[in-house]
Amino acid sequence: AGVRRYDFDSILFPINFATFFQGDFGPRVMAAAKSRGVARLALKAMARQHWPKEDPLRTQYPKCWYQPLTDRNEAKLALYFTLSQSVT
Repeated sequence: AGVRRYDFDSILFPINFATFFQGDFGPRVMAAAKSRGVARLALKAMARQHWPKEDPLRTQYPKCWYQPLTDRNEAKLALYFTLSQSVT
């Protein structure tokens, strides 16, 4: 919506396997930006999900609203996914 309304040079958007498939929001934003020639910058590539309530590991990351990936193999796959999404 904002990508279509304003003349942005670039967007910074959370692109990760967990959120990309929820509600089809990620693919629509990326497609709109790409069609307008807007640079697409990714962040939160290693986000798994919102923190589950009462997760004891949450205290290790007090300023992080999402649960990060900590398994090396999962992190590698997550980065592969994000970098395959036409980010610039």
